[in-house]
This record gives sequence, C-alpha cells and structure tokens, in this order.
Amino acid sequence: MLRMLGALQAIGSMTDDTSRRRILGEQVCYIAEVGTRTILSRHDRVRFAERVSEVRVSLGAELEPAPHKEPR
Repeated sequence: MLRMLGALQAIGSMTDDTSRRRILGEQVCYIAEVGTRTILSRHDRVRFAERVSEVRVSLGAELEPAPHKEPR
C-alpha cells in the first residue's frame, strides 16, 4: 500500500489538472480505508497514516474527495 501511495504521489506531481488530482485523492482515501482496516501493528499503522497524510498534502490539502456513490 505504501508503494501505491508513492505511485499516486508521483502521478500527482506530474499534473496540475484539479479534477485529475481530485481523482488521485479519492484513490488515496480508498487505500487509507483498506489500510486502517487491515494493518494490525501499531507501528505500521502510524507509519501508514503519516504516509497517507504526506500524499494528501502533496496532492493539495484543499482537495476533498467527492462523496462515494454505491454501485447499483
């Protein structure tokens, strides 16, 4: 998951398009959700949370993901 976050951060650094950065931010949220549910070690959870925060900031702290819509 840390590598996926790194990839999203790298992709985000290559675009100034707000809508694309927002989509990347949504993906970060999905990864963060999975990490929160699956990482058992306290140390690893802290490290993961710090990385998620770093990537969110690099994508633009003001960018909040659009609300998730359930598929029909």
